[in-house]
Order: sequence, then C-alpha cells, then structure tokens
Amino acid sequence: MSQVKKIRDNEWLIEVQEDGETKEMYIQLPPESLTQMGWCEDDILTWSLTDNGVTITKKKDQVKTVSIINRNNGMVSEMTFDDNKQLDRWLELNEDWENLGELEAELPTRHVRMQGKEKDNNET
Repeated sequence: MSQVKKIRDNEWLIEVQEDGETKEMYIQLPPESLTQMGWCEDDILTWSLTDNGVTITKKKDQVKTVSIINRNNGMVSEMTFDDNKQLDRWLELNEDWENLGELEAELPTRHVRMQGKEKDNNET
C-alpha cells in the first residue's frame, strides 16, 4: 500500500510505486481525491511537471457535446459537458430540459443547409 498524505484540498503527497513484474511506475490516487475532483475510474488523466511537483488533470478530449431540448418552449441547443456526471447534474438542476443525445459531429451552418433549397427554388 502506498503512502498518501493530504496536504490541503486538491493537494496530496503520494508515493510512486513500482510493479514487481513489469517494473512500470504508478501511483494510486486516494478515493477522496477522485470524489473531490469529480473523476471516475474510466477517466483518462494527464500529468505535467510543475515547480511544485506534478499536476494531474482530466484529459479534455473526453468532453461530450449533446443536443438538449427545452420541453416548455421547444428550443433546442447544443451543450458541451466534461462527462456524463456533469450532464446529469445539469439536467437535474434544469428540469425543463431533456437530453436528445450525443453529437458525433458539428451541425452544418444555415448557409450550408440552405444551398440545395436555393437551387430548388430557382428551378421552379
């Protein structure tokens, strides 16, 4: 078991360990740190050296963009969240909104969407 010492909120002193078979180096983050940072077991974390040690952050390319609809007025929007947990929290606080699903790509602009329609209107 590694040595872990909490210095203050968002700051721990954690011993680096070595896997006996593979010789790979690793650390075990305290469960309290995962909870406090809103990290989950499947999150990909990155690390960088700083003057004060190592800074660990959640990899940003894990963000998800979803379409949401306001069921009161029919307004549809795109919103970006760091993870499902953040999306769920937002939906709990904004009960009129519903998640329509994750976007795999950005929607085309109005100009691009209307190109075919302008051509059809000119032919009639």
